Amino acid sequence: IKLVIRVIRFDLFIQSSYSFNGSLLDIDKLILRAKEWGYTSLALTDQTNLHGAVKFYQGCVKQGIKPIIGLSVSINSPTYGSVPMLLYAKNNEGYRHLIEISSLLNTEEKELSYESLSSRNKGLIAVAMIHKGYLYSELGNDHFANVTEFCETFNRLFDSFYLGIDMTDIATQ
Repeated sequence: IKLVIRVIRFDLFIQSSYSFNGSLLDIDKLILRAKEWGYTSLALTDQTNLHGAVKFYQGCVKQGIKPIIGLSVSINSPTYGSVPMLLYAKNNEGYRHLIEISSLLNTEEKELSYESLSSRNKGLIAVAMIHKGYLYSELGNDHFANVTEFCETFNRLFDSFYLGIDMTDIATQ
C-alpha cells in the first residue's frame, strides 16, 4: 500500500437540511458563505439521499464554485461489519451510481451491502471514516495488519480510495 497524505483545505463532509437528522444548513446560505470565504470548491454529502444535489450543483455553478456531490453511507461488509463511508461522484457515471445507491438505500436496504456496491463502484471516490466503526476499533487496538487488509480490500473495489481523518478530533487534543 502506498501512503499519500494530502491536506485538503475544505470540508468534504457537509450535510444540509436534506439529511433531516444531520444538519440544519440551508444550501443557498452555505453556498453564499463559501463564496464570501473565497472557496473554489464545495462538497455536499447528505446522508443516504441526493434531494438537494441539483439545487446545490446549480447554486455552486452560479457562484463560480466547483460542486462536489456525495453521499454518506454505511457499507455492510461480511468481514468488517458496518463501515461508515463517504462516496463522491468523480464523473457522470459516478453520479448515476450515487443515484442508484441512494434509491436502493431509501427503498430496499438500510445499509448498502458490499455486493450491491461492487456493481455500482465505477466513477466513485470513496473515503472511509476512521473515527468510528471497524477502522477506529482496529487502529485503537494497534491491529495495523487488519487495517492494511481493509485498505487493500476497498482499494481494489474503488478506483480512488482514501482514509478520512476528522481534523476536529486532532485539533482538540
